[in-house]
Amino acid sequence: MRRQGKPGEFRSNLHRGGTSSIIELSTEEKYTAVLAAKAVGLGIALPVFNIFGFLNVRRELPDGRDLNRSFPGSSKGSLAAQFAYHFMKEIAPHCDYIIDFHTGASQRNNFPQIRCVFSDETSKELAKVFNPPFILHSNLIAKTLRESVSKKQNKILLFEGGKSNDIEENIIEEGLNGAKNIISSLGMRNYKYDISKDRTPILLSKSKWLRSPISGMSHIFINNGVHVQKGQLIGHVTDPFGKAERKVIANLSGYIICVNESPVVYKGDAIVHIGNE
Repeated sequence: MRRQGKPGEFRSNLHRGGTSSIIELSTEEKYTAVLAAKAVGLGIALPVFNIFGFLNVRRELPDGRDLNRSFPGSSKGSLAAQFAYHFMKEIAPHCDYIIDFHTGASQRNNFPQIRCVFSDETSKELAKVFNPPFILHSNLIAKTLRESVSKKQNKILLFEGGKSNDIEENIIEEGLNGAKNIISSLGMRNYKYDISKDRTPILLSKSKWLRSPISGMSHIFINNGVHVQKGQLIGHVTDPFGKAERKVIANLSGYIICVNESPVVYKGDAIVHIGNE
């Protein structure tokens, strides 16, 4: 997305079930035509990338592979590899900036956040422009979209918000407003109304998952997005009869950025994600 006309991209639903992110992108398509007409850049919207995952309501493609572990792909590889290859060859080279919209997997409910590598100052500043509640440092993972486009010097932001198979208006609003902030900052369009929020994003340099101490019924009573202290009680896991009970204790001080809302968990399941400044 830049004034000279090279496109930027908005894309969602890499895995499956990211209905909130699809609505964000479907709504954003309304603005793509305006951007093109004014000749100050072009926005490319892909509301559904993994069409098989969306239709089958599962993360894997029919070949059993995870699309977001198949980049940069191969023209003669598996179905997932070919999907990844054509994206990297036919779409990514035309983009300066990419915003990848995700929801949490399964029952994991992500508080709105942008993930990027803090050592990349341009991406970090773009994340601040997006203006989410939290910006989390996240290292690049091998064979992911984010790693592959970063190697090509594209700037990519990963938006995480909400959970799969759910439509959450506040998450949709966060994603849309963030995208509009980026568009405005790049000079592609000046919105007539103020879409900024009176807040400064909280930068989180590290994070840890808190895992279930036993298998059973999960009762997390702390709110998503709040600050907790190390050692603070944030929930319980019990057996179905309520006789066996284990406390869920915060393993570091920081902000709750994701809560696993599944009522039943196994020992070792990730149940609360805590980010630390």
